Amino acid sequence: DGDRVYATSATGFLWCVNLADGEVIWTADLLELANWNQTTFEVAAPWGYAGSPLLVDGLCVVTLGGPIGGSSSASLLALDAHTGEAVWKSGDDQLSYASPILATLDGQRQIVSVNEKTVSGHQISDGKMLWQFDWPGSTNTGANCSSAVPVGSDRLLVGKGYGGGSALVEIKHADADWKTNDVWRSSRVLKTKFNHTCVDGNIGYAISNGSLQAVNLDDATDYWTQPRHSRAGQGQVVLAGDVLVMQDETGDLVLVDATKDDYHELLRLPALDSKTWNIPTVAGRYVLVRNDRQAICFEFPEK
Repeated sequence: DGDRVYATSATGFLWCVNLADGEVIWTADLLELANWNQTTFEVAAPWGYAGSPLLVDGLCVVTLGGPIGGSSSASLLALDAHTGEAVWKSGDDQLSYASPILATLDGQRQIVSVNEKTVSGHQISDGKMLWQFDWPGSTNTGANCSSAVPVGSDRLLVGKGYGGGSALVEIKHADADWKTNDVWRSSRVLKTKFNHTCVDGNIGYAISNGSLQAVNLDDATDYWTQPRHSRAGQGQVVLAGDVLVMQDETGDLVLVDATKDDYHELLRLPALDSKTWNIPTVAGRYVLVRNDRQAICFEFPEK
């Protein structure tokens, strides 16, 4: 955000640092703000905090964690992005491992949060919950890890692994009365475990149960699925123009043609030497991939 960088740790610390030199501007202890001790934290989020901060309208919004063990915590926390002071808390569902997003639904900008067992929309200024629908999960055994993805002007796509599948949900309002309605739900497609669906028009691309998949978002039918012999495992994928940049779980970097016609690899590079669950970063001609031991930046020629 300009000359500042915001980051959360798995152990519950939030930092705002200077982009130029890494000097700490402010920090926040999320466990303290949630009224949690270490034991409570490990019960609520056995794998730690995994969501990224959302910066919107001068706020830094993070998942905090719903009430547990008598605490007065909340699903979401918004802090002043400049000072780190708490502005509002909202929601009483437990946190998931997904990041909150900014979406415009039926004409209104709002924050959308995938929680442990629900998905909810919140007013930006004060966190007021606008709507909520069930999206079952468990932070330990059937976790929600994928953020929601806007589709068109009034729909959200949500997905999860562990056999969960995906759903396209229409969200509309008349004045202050918000309603959610399933367009479809399917346990067969876009079973996103550690990745999110990339949306291009009415096509959704995602690693589903270990294989890259292209799906018609109008009716949840699949166009194609990656062959089993080249499965990505629990990898990650991002859409860059008309190319899918995929980091497979074993370390290969794979470029795939973003088309509904068929699965077509453009390039496969052996990149990292061991398992990675980290999403590739694309910046112009550069692609950065990393795991807990290595980081590699590739430069690709311009078209």
